[in-house]
Order: sequence, then structure tokens, then C-alpha cells
Amino acid sequence: REATHKPNVTVRALLTAEADDDAVVPSPAVSGRPVRVKVSVATSGQDATDAELWIPDEKIETNRAVQWGTVTDQTQAKWCDNTTSTAGYRVCGLGTGGLTLTGTAQTIYVWLTPLNTTVGPLNMTARLVATDFAHDLVLPPIIVHGVFSASAYAPIAAVWSGESFWVRIRVSGTGWTVGAEHLRIASSKVVTGSVKRSSTWNAFSNLEACWTGSGGYSGYTVCTLNPNGTLDASTSVGLIGPDAEQETWVYFTPATTTVGSVFASSSSGFTLSAAYYEDLTVYVDLTVSGLLDPYAGFRPAEVLPSHAVAAGTPVRAHWGVGSTGSSGSNEALAIGVDKVEPGTVRYGFADSWAESTACALDQGWYSTTCRGCYYVCNLTASTPDSYAVWSESVTRHVWLFFEPKNTTAGELNATVRFTADNFVDGWDVPFVLVMGEMGLLEPAGVVEPS
Repeated sequence: REATHKPNVTVRALLTAEADDDAVVPSPAVSGRPVRVKVSVATSGQDATDAELWIPDEKIETNRAVQWGTVTDQTQAKWCDNTTSTAGYRVCGLGTGGLTLTGTAQTIYVWLTPLNTTVGPLNMTARLVATDFAHDLVLPPIIVHGVFSASAYAPIAAVWSGESFWVRIRVSGTGWTVGAEHLRIASSKVVTGSVKRSSTWNAFSNLEACWTGSGGYSGYTVCTLNPNGTLDASTSVGLIGPDAEQETWVYFTPATTTVGSVFASSSSGFTLSAAYYEDLTVYVDLTVSGLLDPYAGFRPAEVLPSHAVAAGTPVRAHWGVGSTGSSGSNEALAIGVDKVEPGTVRYGFADSWAESTACALDQGWYSTTCRGCYYVCNLTASTPDSYAVWSESVTRHVWLFFEPKNTTAGELNATVRFTADNFVDGWDVPFVLVMGEMGLLEPAGVVEPS
């Protein structure tokens, strides 16, 4: 019987992934997004006109297109098909697409989407097939980064300076994490040593201290989300993954100089990270009200020319006001209209009536419930330094000039309020004693003895 001779044709892959910067683009890849993989192929014998490249379905998202081409322009790429005879693979017809494999290495590009649940290196072995031959082709390693999905919530979203927040972070991921699960916050946003975490809200006894970052985490306070190791002891899989949300609570005190929003914008907040994962920053709107202290310089307020004055005598009260942070708008003093003579209220940053500025009758800016009840001094005059009107860096000396109500006799009991946007009102009642005068309404008559 005549022997059948098959030609000795070998198809080989010349892998250049480690040498080429663009073997995988982009690198790292991101879960759910396509990548372009570059390989070189050639034969060591006769030409192959019917070569096919088989991409395994188990490593890719099968509902996303797989394409191949000889140039990096994907618009010129050809489709890879899924046929009954090649179940489990996407078949890229190199030969039917016009590519003949020869002894000279040729570059081809493959576009595919790694399996969404992949985290870390994706090692994929494809098949390079021609007549009477099939050859394993190890594709360049694809490093895939998972993607977090997370939300943040604060049961109490507004506090006074020096108070603390609880913030709940819920997070899931496209694939199970493989370690280094961390949450971080800029150290400039918090009181040093105040950041802690717990698996439950209000669990002060179970709080775990977070640590000051270094190296890549320099400038951050970092919380380890899984202090017990890489794997969740109850599931023996990564801590964060696609099956359910993980929940953690963060307890912290904002920096003492914080006034207004803790985070300037939605691009700042709590940042989640893990090995082979894209960082994700989650934002929650947290507000701190600053505090004003009229007694920061001295106590009680200085009242001139004296605490005790005759009715109709103008007085000036002087405070040294401290602040937990810097004000930015609507800094003001306010005093009730029932305590002062109309049109006599002025303010200044020096003990000089000539340099003072008139205050106006409130028309609803300070009090929306009692229009016309206050004289309001909008502190728009230039301060004697470069700091804000209220600032943690300076004790602000301010004078209020006014004439007590001339119908007053005895202690004035006038409350002076200090205010600004995002501040809790400070207040003081300077001691002013108004000495009333007595006189005769008509001349006294002479009483004759009886």
C-alpha cells in the first residue's frame, strides 16, 4: 500500500511581549475594558495559507467582540467567529483574512476583553492552527486591574469644630481582591491619631486604629480593611468581590481648623485601594461649623469710657475674638435695636471712631424671623493684617461703638453676636450700667405752715 506522507510544517510563535512596551495596550488593563495584544508569528517550514488563531472563551468576555489585524488601527480589524466545530474558542481566520504565514516573522494584533472577574495577571494560551498542525501560543501576560463600586454615608453630616464623624463605606468589586485592601484619607483633613475603623457603627469598643502612611501612602492616614490577612476567614476568598457588598465604618475628627466642607469637591474624600485594583475615591458631604470665642483675648469685654455711664453717653466695647478656622464670607456683628439709640452703631478694627464704619438696620439678612430687630455690622473694612476677619492665626480685635438706649436705667443687658458663614454664632453681653437722671417736671411750690 502506498504510504501517505504529510509535509513537515511547523507553525511557531515568536513571543516579544517582554521586550516590547506595547505588547499589551493598555497596560495594566482594566476590568470590563478591551485590550490589544501583540504577537509575532512565523513558520519554520513551508508557508501556511490557512492558519487560524483560537482564543479560549473561558478567559474572555464572550459577549464582547474579538478581532484581529495586522495594523494597530482597530477600524481595519477583522472579526473572530464562534463556530460549532470550535466550541469554547473564538476563531480568528488569519488565512481567510489574507495572511499567509511564512518563515519571516509577522506581527498581528488581537483585540479582546478579559473576563470581568479577573484580578491580577491573566495568563492565556491560545491555539495557532494550520493544516495537519496545532500549536499552543502563549499570549503575553495581561495584567488586569479590578474596579471598585462604592458608596459613602454619614448618619450625622454636620458637626461643630472638635466633634467627630462616623462614615459608612460600602464597597464591592469586579473580582475578588488578592490583598492589600486599604482605605485612606488625606492626613491634612484629620486630627492626627483620630482615624479609626470598625465593622459596625458606634462600636467604640471595637475600633481599630489606622496608621500614618509612608512611601506611596505618604501624606495619608491609612486603614487596613482586613487586619486578619488577605482572605476573609468566613469565605476563604478575597475580602472584596462581586458577590456582596462589604461594609466598614470610619470614625475620625476633622482637622481643628476645618470650616465648612471637609472635602473641597467630589474628587476628594476616602480612597479605596487593593492589589491589582484601580483606586476609587468616594465622597460624602461633611460640614464642620467653626467656633468663635469673644473671650480669646481677654475677659470680660473692655467697655470705655467706663462700664458705668450717664444716659446719652456714647460707649465703645472692645473684644479680642478667636476662631477655630478662617472665615470666608458674611462676617458680622449684631446688636438688638431695642438696646441702642438709632443710627449710633458703628464698628472698627481700631479704637478710633473716626476710622469706624456705620452699621445698618437688618432687613432680613441676619434674622429672617425678625426683620428690623438688629443693627448688623458687615465687617467689610480691610483688616490690619493679611488674615481673614476671623482666623485661627490671629486674635481679631474689634470695637463696637454705640449709644445705649436713653430710656435705659440700670444694666443694659445688650447681647452682641459674632457671626460668619459656616460658623456657630459667638456672643457676649458687655457689662454696661446706664445711670439714669432725675429732675423736676415743674418748679416746686412753697408750702406755707398751717
